[in-house]
Amino acid sequence: MSYKKELVSVLGIFLFFALFSCTKYKEDAPFFNGLHLKYIEIYSKSEMPEDIIWEREIVYGFKQLGVEGFHITQTVNTRMGKRLDGKIKPLPYPQVGDDLTIDKKGIVLKDGDNFNFPEGHPSYLWLPADKRKMNDEPIKAIRKVGAIKKWEGLEVFPVHGLLGDMYYYDVHTGILVGAENINGKLKMLLIDTNYAGLKTISADTL
Repeated sequence: MSYKKELVSVLGIFLFFALFSCTKYKEDAPFFNGLHLKYIEIYSKSEMPEDIIWEREIVYGFKQLGVEGFHITQTVNTRMGKRLDGKIKPLPYPQVGDDLTIDKKGIVLKDGDNFNFPEGHPSYLWLPADKRKMNDEPIKAIRKVGAIKKWEGLEVFPVHGLLGDMYYYDVHTGILVGAENINGKLKMLLIDTNYAGLKTISADTL
């Protein structure tokens, strides 16, 4: 696959977040002071180790701001990878955006990165209860909730995104537990959290 096609596939995932609904949810997001969500993400041309484009850990840390919302820090550790032109070297791209602030409903207030966290839109880390319904389309023809299923040993709400990308949300909390793209080349798993009762996935499954 050409560089342009690879890039379009990746950017399709980000565009899904940028087009996320601006709906004001009825309930508060289930975040709390001191919460951390740690994900591992791998993007690869194939299952062969030499075809890994990047492998990184992303940690979101939450600090409560009174009753208004939360400040979220985003820590990224790119552990290995190569640039899309095939030259093997440490890879600083793509990185997650800067720290940001969200309100108690999960809406990004400022410092979003225009992809995962566009300002004025909900962060993609949580699917509210009133949106966890089969065939719900918060954005028509771009995003649709599927029937509850098992994924990586967890019970999840699968959400179909742009270009066939999939996002998986815990059935009890609505928190994002993983994602993968249309060709199975990008996969992200929640591997650690201090959210009581929220199950994580072993990184060994990647």
